[in-house]
Amino acid sequence: NNTSINKNIRASSTLESDFEKLWKLYPKKIGKKPALAAYKRAMSRKKNPATNRQIQDGIVAYRQLIKIKGTEKRFVKDGSTFFNQEAWNDYLEVVKEERDEQEARKPKFDPKKTAIAMYIDYNSPDRVLEEIEAQGIPINPEDAIRYIAEYDEGRQQA
Repeated sequence: NNTSINKNIRASSTLESDFEKLWKLYPKKIGKKPALAAYKRAMSRKKNPATNRQIQDGIVAYRQLIKIKGTEKRFVKDGSTFFNQEAWNDYLEVVKEERDEQEARKPKFDPKKTAIAMYIDYNSPDRVLEEIEAQGIPINPEDAIRYIAEYDEGRQQA
């Protein structure tokens, strides 16, 4: 019996320390006690419990939105309101969209362009293959030779 009490105390103190970290991030620290109670409910419900990552992402997104829109402090949700309404869910989509945009802006690895660029630099198919192996570049050696041959054919025809 004492074991389950100790586990509950440990779980409760972990929840409280995790909440403290999230509370530090929140822009309007009003209603801490009801916010903590709402946080504990959201984290410990049986079906689809919240995660610290979701809540953190929601808070970060909400802060970004406040900054972008220039929202006056008096119109920012009190912490207790944000946690009671589980408002982080409303702002998670904003974070997801931002991540998707960042991912789309990242240059994609193109093995053909990479092999040809290396060939132009080294002017030797053997050296390209050596570098692919030495640097662990994810290009199949047969594909690299084919890309180089196609590139050479194109240059000869021009």
